[in-house]
Amino acid sequence: SRQLRVRGWCGDSEAEPGTASQVRTGYKLGPEESNLIVFDSGTQVVRVAESELSSYDADLNAMLQGQKREVRRSAFKGELLFTSAIANLATTNVAHACFLGGHDEAKAESEDRIAGYYRFARVLESKAARVSPIRLDGTNDVPADCQLLVIPGPGQPFLPAEVERIGRFLDGGGRVLLGLNSGVPSLRLGIEGMLSDWGIAAPPAFAADTNNTAGGFSVLTTNLGSHPITLPLVRNEARLFFHAPRVGGTLPLEERAADAPKATVLAATGPSGMTRSDFRNGTVAIKPGLDLAGRPIPMAAAAERGGVTGEAAGRGTARMVVVGDRMV
Repeated sequence: SRQLRVRGWCGDSEAEPGTASQVRTGYKLGPEESNLIVFDSGTQVVRVAESELSSYDADLNAMLQGQKREVRRSAFKGELLFTSAIANLATTNVAHACFLGGHDEAKAESEDRIAGYYRFARVLESKAARVSPIRLDGTNDVPADCQLLVIPGPGQPFLPAEVERIGRFLDGGGRVLLGLNSGVPSLRLGIEGMLSDWGIAAPPAFAADTNNTAGGFSVLTTNLGSHPITLPLVRNEARLFFHAPRVGGTLPLEERAADAPKATVLAATGPSGMTRSDFRNGTVAIKPGLDLAGRPIPMAAAAERGGVTGEAAGRGTARMVVVGDRMV
């Protein structure tokens, strides 16, 4: 059996700057991280942010129109999260997330607010996961203990051997999170066939919604699919921000193999969405007769093989999630 000791500090960082600095340094907290609960077993650490403790109701229609809205707490989730944190510390099985490199991907340690994955990596670590970089060139393979392979916005094509190793990882029940690189939308990565086999389509085109944008190529959406990944967002009436999304959806049923994984759209533009696939002369424009307009355009999709359809992925369930934006 294992013994867990609970230690804590609750104080004012301005009144006790020395102690606050030690806590921040010891737990590698970023400058924007505050108001959180840290569970420390001595060998593992789980962090729970204040923003995770409650569910809120909000008037999203008013928010989309730029109006002030009243936000009310609808549920307290602290007990569930604290129990989960303690359970994670009590187990010796530490989840392992691997960040792929070698193709101009974004870095897990990069704090760039547009292309960096520092915050996402810290979220994984706060849930007691181990994060490490890997490469698949040469004789390198996906580590046997890797449970999540993150491919953060590749800008160079994959070698056939690398694609084979990713496919083998999925066939063994692994999970892959792929963020598409909007900086090189027309580049063929060499994984298009694998995506198609999983029922996912990621054509070289941008998704846009001029009625729901914060400017530039960005898209704001509340059009979320029915899936365990999006269920918490739907319950909290959240909206997602995509910095410069590419199209990322599912193949039509008639184009999928009979034994293809179950594929679901996770997020799409609103009904005024459109695609843009003309990249000539350094600009992005609509190709008449090819691009779509006046309909929801998918920007993220998930496919899974094994387990029970519509349920959260459990042991033995392979899952691929493709997001049309490398920003997280």
